[in-house]
Amino acid sequence: MKKSRIFLAIYLMLILCINLYAQTRGELEVFAPNGKVVGSFSQGYALVIGEINYTNGWDQLKSIKDDVVIVTKLLEEQSFIVETLVDKNSDELKRGIEDFLNKYGHERKGRLIVFFAGHGHTHTLYTGKKMGYIVPIDAPLPSINETGFLQKAIPMNQFETWSKQYSCRHILFIFDSCFSGTIFTTTRSRNATIPPAITNSIAEPVRQFITAGDENEEVPAESVFLPVMEEALRDRKADYNGDGYITGTELGMYLKYEIENRYKNKWHPQYGKSFDTNLDKGDFVFEVGKRDGSPPSVLETQYEIPNPNPTQETGKSAKQEEIVKPIKESKPLIYKLMDDTRMWTIGVSTGTSFAPPWLIGTVHTTLAPFRYSFFEVGIDFGMFSGEPEVEYYSLYPFTHYALFLPFYDISRGLYIGAGVGCMIVSYKFPEGDYSDQIFAADIIIGVNIGDFLDVSYTLRTNFNRVSNKLSVGYIYRFK
Repeated sequence: MKKSRIFLAIYLMLILCINLYAQTRGELEVFAPNGKVVGSFSQGYALVIGEINYTNGWDQLKSIKDDVVIVTKLLEEQSFIVETLVDKNSDELKRGIEDFLNKYGHERKGRLIVFFAGHGHTHTLYTGKKMGYIVPIDAPLPSINETGFLQKAIPMNQFETWSKQYSCRHILFIFDSCFSGTIFTTTRSRNATIPPAITNSIAEPVRQFITAGDENEEVPAESVFLPVMEEALRDRKADYNGDGYITGTELGMYLKYEIENRYKNKWHPQYGKSFDTNLDKGDFVFEVGKRDGSPPSVLETQYEIPNPNPTQETGKSAKQEEIVKPIKESKPLIYKLMDDTRMWTIGVSTGTSFAPPWLIGTVHTTLAPFRYSFFEVGIDFGMFSGEPEVEYYSLYPFTHYALFLPFYDISRGLYIGAGVGCMIVSYKFPEGDYSDQIFAADIIIGVNIGDFLDVSYTLRTNFNRVSNKLSVGYIYRFK
């Protein structure tokens, strides 16, 4: 019975560790070239929509079935949790988008992507204004049934309403469709400048839009947009400034330049931000460079950065040099490994096991090659048997691995983990000495407060008996 309780406790703690990891794996910390955190985002979510089998006059788009799988995989590689909608009629499509946004759109540190692949259309309203629409599978052709089309298709101003309705920090709408960009400030010129490296403004709210083409352009049977988007993210080719991140602006710039040039201006992708001045300051961000190493440099990449202004001579401009300089002069690897999300510490503590040993002193250090987790290595010194004629001494070298979950900021939080150790114990009785070595497993849970105070509880077992340790100590955190 005692063993089953021990195994149950270990099982529950492991489940908790797995849940904590699942909650933090999709979180994103954004670093400036100097290694400082400039933005913090919670788990990202994406909705991928594919309209394939049109039923009311529009051409079928059979390749979108595979495109949905490709986009899902691409975004999952970016640690997004992806939901899909395929072949939905008008009511189902509106409800599906609203359900997704209602579910995830109220997380203030959140970042969402809505990706649509299907037909798009630009329609001239009675006021003379042009409005872009995405086309559900049951919408009729506007040339045959204009009223039916307007009743079924979803106008872009509906996306504008959705974009303002939710408190999520970043939302990126990507349309593998062609229509006029009527709700966002489009960037049509090739004279756009290369975006600067990551700054504090990245954390500001933003609503961004990217479309595969302009009005009067038709979606081809097989997407030319998606393969370019794949190489932009997976091959890091849209990281123009080499800071290890691709922003929504960089992605839009790369898609526009590459598609217009590869396909001789047959399609003209558009990208831009909301007209709302409260939602145009930030920039959506994808992490494409490993933060435990140097970010990719534009000097080291195997592709040539497209010249945004073809009238100028290709080569590094003064602007590019200005961008590259802080990256080339960025601090070494050890500095990047000691950013604010990692726990590099050394500390001492004192505690008790409520049984021999009654007093436990601990010296320990934590090593954090990965964000939001750490390895702990240390040794416990035990003494005092509680019996007047019995001397007790013990040493317990141990190693643990723990996940760290911050509360409000990175200087305080909960950690939970497990590990192993070996108890080397010595008793001195009046009749003689006794010593033993006992291998044990540990489950630990603790709280780090203000980078100096550590309170922890350890459950220790050799699967025959259980002991406890409650300790309070001081830690010094390296930064």
